[in-house]
Amino acid sequence: MKNIVLFFLWIGFPLAALAQQDTLRGNFSGLHLVEKTYYIAEVITVTDSLIVDAGANIIFGNGVSVVCLGKLQMKGNADKRIVTKSDAGVSGQGFVIINNADSEVSIRYTRFENLLLPLNFEYGWSRPSVVLEQNEFIKNAGSTAVLQVLNPGLTGDAIAGKTVFVVKKNLFAENLAPVYFEDLVSDRMQVILEANVFANNRITEYGKYTFSSNFLFGRMDKTASQYKAIISANSFVGNVLWDNNADTVLHAANIGMYGSLDSLLVPGNYWGALSEREIRKGIYDYTVNYTSPKLVVNNFLTEPSDTVPSHVYKIEKLPPRETHRASYRMRDGKWKQVVDSIGSVINDNYALWEGLQALQVTPNRPLLIDKQQVRLVYLKDSLKISDTVFIRARMETTYDKEGLIFDFDYRTDSIFRAKRGYLAITDLRGTDGGYIPEIRVGYAAFLRFYQTEKLAYELRSKKRDSLEGQNKIIQPPVVRTFSFKKRYELGFMGAYALYYGTLSNKKLFSNDFNSFAGIQFRYSLKNHISLSLSLMKMTLTGSDMRSGDTVKMARGFSFTTPVTNISLQVEYDFFDNRVYSSRNKIRPSIGFGVDYIKFAPKGEYLGELYDLQSLGTGGQHLPGAENAPYALSSLGAPITLQLRYLLNKKMIYSLFASYHLAFTDYLDDVGPDPYPDPVALAAANPALADPAVFFANPTKKLVSKNQLRSGVASGADSFFTFGFTLAYHF
Repeated sequence: MKNIVLFFLWIGFPLAALAQQDTLRGNFSGLHLVEKTYYIAEVITVTDSLIVDAGANIIFGNGVSVVCLGKLQMKGNADKRIVTKSDAGVSGQGFVIINNADSEVSIRYTRFENLLLPLNFEYGWSRPSVVLEQNEFIKNAGSTAVLQVLNPGLTGDAIAGKTVFVVKKNLFAENLAPVYFEDLVSDRMQVILEANVFANNRITEYGKYTFSSNFLFGRMDKTASQYKAIISANSFVGNVLWDNNADTVLHAANIGMYGSLDSLLVPGNYWGALSEREIRKGIYDYTVNYTSPKLVVNNFLTEPSDTVPSHVYKIEKLPPRETHRASYRMRDGKWKQVVDSIGSVINDNYALWEGLQALQVTPNRPLLIDKQQVRLVYLKDSLKISDTVFIRARMETTYDKEGLIFDFDYRTDSIFRAKRGYLAITDLRGTDGGYIPEIRVGYAAFLRFYQTEKLAYELRSKKRDSLEGQNKIIQPPVVRTFSFKKRYELGFMGAYALYYGTLSNKKLFSNDFNSFAGIQFRYSLKNHISLSLSLMKMTLTGSDMRSGDTVKMARGFSFTTPVTNISLQVEYDFFDNRVYSSRNKIRPSIGFGVDYIKFAPKGEYLGELYDLQSLGTGGQHLPGAENAPYALSSLGAPITLQLRYLLNKKMIYSLFASYHLAFTDYLDDVGPDPYPDPVALAAANPALADPAVFFANPTKKLVSKNQLRSGVASGADSFFTFGFTLAYHF
């Protein structure tokens, strides 16, 4: 009973939290999000204008995105940032910008965190201007891109007008994917990358350095080079290519390019190094591949500007405090500590167990240290990772013109030497409240030590298990067997249902997961043959916007339908279903039969649901229509794979997966019907003219006469169910 109460409490707390949020789903012509929290439950589409006010929080559900066909304006400010993110353990997509429109995209003071692809300018998009300014892209989890900009589309037969794409004063930190421009030089778009910070990003690969394994990359061809990218006044610090096999840094990885252009000037950037030779270690250009353009890095900065977002660009080991705390000087009307001795620059390869009594961290702008934490993360003898937080009683922090100085006492230094670990400095902030990437001292050296210890531990474990196996006497298990006297089972079914049809994604598990519940009666007809009768209630949903197909996305259909499914199946059991044996508790089976499916597709328009069949969205109610209104029930053909586990004499737990082929193409309301005349459709639905016209052609795409709404006659829709059954044998 206690476990049941805890389970419902565990379920209830997230539901209570969601109750305090506005949940968004469906299609909108215009959407204005004010200063509150919004939860994106499924892919939403905004056709005309999406405006987000300062202070708004947008939380993305698993796998969902916001598709913008027109204006996008996110109006954060320095005092109230907009936050867009996914919760821990959830992978939301982000914003997708598509379609040709004359409106702007303007995003300012917005944080993008823990998203798979925060900003995606997809095939076929075009806008006169895009401005991304003072934003933070931090800790995003996807491997495709943090910002992906594909080429602007075409308008009719002519090239769309020039797009000015400005990325200015943004922070890109601790991401796992790059910033990708399909073309950094173009005849359609002018790319301006100015005063941004690219810090501590980690691109994960499997041991190969190419142009695409840099944090910023794109193509540069001389055949289309009217507008060359402007890349200036940026700061590149600590961006690396990570070898996923060896868990270690493989290569510096700032910028990569390919194409037939001769060269590109990138003046006035800070590249995290003081010589061109060192700078080019993080650049993929003609020096790595002679067919690539040359990146001209003349007039590079030796330290980042104080006008770009706050970040740490240098870490130095200082001599003991007796040396570096030699004097105080008057600065800005106050006595401040001055470091007279010169430190030595250190990086991740530094082994912290060599000792550390003083550390200097240099930012480009002043930082706030009131909430900082300094932690030693180390490896215990059990190969478990633990950490220790050094409180101020054991550490002094000084802040002067040179940066942050951390003084550790001798006791702390002895801990560094005794434990194998690395130092993590977190929760620093810019004076404007901006995010400061975590500072790690000795991280790469720690990982190499950890991998060595892990390998040694595994070898010792294998050797010990081998010796124990030689001396162990194996006793045969006791086998209990009995026959079932009764032949009936009654069970509860539950888990997930997935729609798969005209509006679905080709990748099965990229479609919507909807829960279902049901009951099942099973009768053992013969030793290996059973009959089952199941009743299931579920909801199926689907949308062109989640199809991954640009043609379908331009079409824009979506639906939701409640389904009642009655399934009668004949099942073949691979073991005798009337005999229980403790040796063979796992029993696979396969079944097939017939379904009765009752459904009622609905669509959402301006926040309300409408029955689609009664509207005749395929023109079924119009005079002279070739197709009659479709039925709201259908037969179907199911096939089921099941794995049964006998818990005891009475209880049976099963895992199953079923495919249900419906003998209808209208589970989603979209069948092989031609697009109807909107004027005639509105006249046929005088009370619901606007919803009827919208559902018949949601994106108002241009269609030819007799063009089918389904594209082609697919013949039938279907759905999958998979989950568990808990049954009682009686």
